[in-house]
Formats: sequence, structure tokens, C-alpha cells
Amino acid sequence: VTPAVWKGAASTVALGQSRSETHHSTSHRRSQACSDQLRMLTHTHPDTRQLRCHRVKYVLVGGMACVIHGSQIVTQDVDICAPLTPENLTGLLAALAGAHPRFRTTPDLRPLPEDAERLEGFKNLYLITDYGPLDVLSEIAGVGTYAEVEKHTIQVDLEGAPCRVLDLET
Repeated sequence: VTPAVWKGAASTVALGQSRSETHHSTSHRRSQACSDQLRMLTHTHPDTRQLRCHRVKYVLVGGMACVIHGSQIVTQDVDICAPLTPENLTGLLAALAGAHPRFRTTPDLRPLPEDAERLEGFKNLYLITDYGPLDVLSEIAGVGTYAEVEKHTIQVDLEGAPCRVLDLET
């Protein structure tokens, strides 16, 4: 698996490496940690691929976004910021249909409804799928709603697929 790359204003950088450490011994370890986490995201947590296939608008945030920026933290969940509009919820439900999404904050792990209208009014969705936890947040504290979050993103290539990620400065 090749490390993902992001295209900055002036250059392309392998994810997991800062410009100043590209030739230092720590860059290999950091790149490997990033590659391992990205492999987990794209191969064992295919929800993100399905989101793209169903044209769900979202921005990758949280721990996986940190990994993309070079953090060596270990995270098991995927956090996204997405508008919880009827159209986007319909795409989200279609994307997650085969992954048996359930509300992870309910004692009985109640299944996610199949009808987007039943999700109207939700501000966040804390889910568990066959691939792991998925948090769908309609806004990010200190930044704002999806429309504002989207203004603070970079686009990365996750093994051949574009993905919007919250930028490091935000």
C-alpha cells in the first residue's frame, strides 16, 4: 500500500511526513503508522468508500484526519462532518445499508431507520456498523456547520479515491 498524498499550495507531501522531516529516520516510522491507519480506514472500514459511491457530502474529521496529517495516534472510529439534510441522509442510509448500522448510544443498539425522514432533527449520529464506530456530526465545535467546515479542508488521495479532510490549521 502506498502512502496517501495531499497536494498543498506549493508541493505534494506524503501523508504522515512534514516537509522538514522527509529525510529523517522518523519519517519512515511516521509514514508507516499513517499507512497502517489509512489501510484500516480504506480496507477494513469501507463505509468511507460507500459514502463516496452514494455521493454523500462529508468531511473526514477527528482521529483519522489527525492520522492523515501525520499523527501517530491510534483510533478505531471514523468521524465525519456532514449535512444532515434529507438528500444527504438518503445517501448515507444507502451507503450504510449493507453494514447493519445501529445507534451505539442506545442500550439495545437500535438499528438505524431505513427512511431518511425519521432522522430529521438529529444533530449527530453515533453509529456502530459491521466495520466499526462511525460518528456523523452536523457541526464541529469552534468551526461551525458542515458548510463552514467544508471551507477548511484539503483534498487527499486515499488509495485512488479523493477525500476531503479537515485542514491542520483548523
